[in-house]
Amino acid sequence: MDQLTVILKYPGAAQKWQLWANGESRIDFRRDPESAKRCTAAYAASELRYFLTKAMPELTVRIEEKVPARGKFIELEIRDDSNIGSFILKSRKNGVRVTGQGRNGLLNGIYELLRIQGWRWLEPGPYGETAPEKPTLDFLKSSGKYVPSFKFRMIDQYRDSDASVELLKWFSRNRANVVFWKPATGKFADKLGMYSRIGGHLLWKIMHPDSLTEDGRTLWEAHPGWFGLPPDGIRTRAHAADTQLCLSNREMMRYLSGKICDLLKHELKEIDILDLWGFDTWGNACSCPACRKLGNGSDQNLYLLSEVQSYLQKHLGRTVRLNTVSYEGTATMDPPSKAIPDNLTDADCFVIFYPIARCYEHPLADGSCDSNRRYDRSMRGWSKYAKRIGLWSGEYYNVSKFEDMPVVFTQLIPGEMRYYHAQGCTGATYMHNFSPNWGVRTLIQLMHLQYAWDIRTDDKTFADEYFRKRYGVHAARMREVYALTEKAMRPISAWRGYGPSILSRLSRWEGTKPEKPLEHSHSKNEQQSIRRIREHIRSLEKAIELTQDCIERERRENWKTLPAGQILPLVLTPQELEKHRFYDAAEYRLGEDLRGLVYGRDLYRLEAALMEYYRAFRLGKDRDKYWAEVERLGDILNRYYAPLTYENPGPGVSCKDALSRSQLRRTITRCRGERLKKDERGKMKEER
Repeated sequence: MDQLTVILKYPGAAQKWQLWANGESRIDFRRDPESAKRCTAAYAASELRYFLTKAMPELTVRIEEKVPARGKFIELEIRDDSNIGSFILKSRKNGVRVTGQGRNGLLNGIYELLRIQGWRWLEPGPYGETAPEKPTLDFLKSSGKYVPSFKFRMIDQYRDSDASVELLKWFSRNRANVVFWKPATGKFADKLGMYSRIGGHLLWKIMHPDSLTEDGRTLWEAHPGWFGLPPDGIRTRAHAADTQLCLSNREMMRYLSGKICDLLKHELKEIDILDLWGFDTWGNACSCPACRKLGNGSDQNLYLLSEVQSYLQKHLGRTVRLNTVSYEGTATMDPPSKAIPDNLTDADCFVIFYPIARCYEHPLADGSCDSNRRYDRSMRGWSKYAKRIGLWSGEYYNVSKFEDMPVVFTQLIPGEMRYYHAQGCTGATYMHNFSPNWGVRTLIQLMHLQYAWDIRTDDKTFADEYFRKRYGVHAARMREVYALTEKAMRPISAWRGYGPSILSRLSRWEGTKPEKPLEHSHSKNEQQSIRRIREHIRSLEKAIELTQDCIERERRENWKTLPAGQILPLVLTPQELEKHRFYDAAEYRLGEDLRGLVYGRDLYRLEAALMEYYRAFRLGKDRDKYWAEVERLGDILNRYYAPLTYENPGPGVSCKDALSRSQLRRTITRCRGERLKKDERGKMKEER
């Protein structure tokens, strides 16, 4: 029987490694670095033991304190306190040493060994694991130094209900090193060597006009001058949040800095990175003379970061990285016009570039695309400051308008990641993670973290491996499914994105006779828009047909590999029951893909029907047949549930019907109301 020893160089490792590996709740990871290292190293040993014995049941894996005199081994060590994620593999006689540059680096190192053996983690949970086909211990011969292309790698899982241990494990196994902090899983993330981030539009939460002061008055009642001066020079409560704060107001700045410091001392005491983003109201920066002297909206926000950072350095007692955004919603899209404050450089503060209304049919650097040209100009402007302040890319591959759609951007993401890297970005993230039911979107999640880790990844090799690992004998057919889906989804921002999308236009429509044609920037006219979405529907229908064929083929074969039946006890806990269940991975994955594709097709069909109804109404043509189709499709969507929705901002999960998730229910109701009112008017005329 083969035996392998994992070396944990801590006294008592053989007896206590399990206690250490699961003891994160008792550790202060920011103030007790030695206990933190021991915990993460023990967890790394437990991961090696779990996956190696799962791939090679005949292998015995022991965890010991010292390198054995004889036999194969893996030695674990952590060299420093950085969690950027670098590591070194050093082959030795009968073994390999894994040296992590920080705790995150050690975990990346042991997962690299498992990758070399053949393991991959496509999705969170057991269904996402793909084991080696012919596992060996040849990875013991591995050597090399591994340094990530982007120092900071994450996906924005910002909802409170995204507190999932399985999701965090997936992040770790795919070499992320930053996560949004959650109370329920914060310690587990610490164990994984993750930087904890939180905040978002924090200024809105702290400085909401209706927030109460100690004397019972609202902030607006007590301090109207703290809110930004609109361009018309008149401050009103109704529009207090339409303009960013008056950041030149010293009293307001002291109040805000104190509030932030209190948060970081108490409820956010485990945070490493804090977002300080302005009001998400797509308004203006303060136009008072003192704020205008500070510069444009980005200059003002960098001044805010600098002032808060100075306050924290005096009163907090630890370093927290602050960040702001380059984003239309907070008047910060344009790069700054003034120098970056020195203390932001010294504290490694950074800016996240969020092109929320971008087009996904074209790369950002494609000068022919009006939607993207301004973002490219903005990014290149910020790039000039990349040596003075950190710069992260913040994409919207799963923006909330279409986060539950079966989006695929296989042809886009590699080039965009290389573009951001070339502009000097040292961090990469995107909005928003959607924890369950990834379906074909699994490839987006994997590509983002893979290219954030290694910008030199070979595109074809990576894609080939993904389809082979995820679909096995169905790989070629599912590649065709993904190609058809990507063809349909690349224009998603035109149909369902923020900004002037068709969905945005339809959502605002009152159901009365339209005056303007319904079209988007990449269509010549209304008719072409309708033709294009019909083409995308046909692509999705073909993708659905191919996926169904794969499922039927799988079902004709997978029954042959079912294990022998087991007699189970009458009473089992959910955890015990899970051990006895058997799910065919290929059929499970194909079914998840199919559900997403059907939902995406149904939403496109409903949107197309509304577009045709809108056009017939506008031109004064017979629109009844189009309305009948809207009602038919709306009824279909009303009959089934769409993927889970994580409520924001607090914890909570809801499962909405597909029609509600389409974001078109109200539009249909308004149109129906206008039609019924017309019918009532017609009846009244007949009666008279």
